[in-house]
Amino acid sequence: MQVSIFGVPYAYPNNIINTLNSISCCIEDKFSLAFALIRFGNPVLEDAVCVTELTNWLAINGKSLNPSGAVNILRPIQIILVSDYLRVVGQQGLFGPSAALLAMAGF
Repeated sequence: MQVSIFGVPYAYPNNIINTLNSISCCIEDKFSLAFALIRFGNPVLEDAVCVTELTNWLAINGKSLNPSGAVNILRPIQIILVSDYLRVVGQQGLFGPSAALLAMAGF
């Protein structure tokens, strides 16, 4: 688990898993998952514990991702000022997701 600049451990895996559990009845068996901001998405997808927790949650709950592949799948073609991860849909300098990146991530 990564530690913030303030020395506090990020609780990303637990927060994400708790959120998914709270809405699991509404999540289709195949669904899209994306992180709107690089500063949130990259730390989650670069952390082996977070990726394992998300992967385990998918398996336990019989869910799969669209597009298919690992939670931390890399973008097939790298884009300047954009995360290397397909499921991160924000660009540096923007405060929200990019429509084009959302489409790549299955939305």
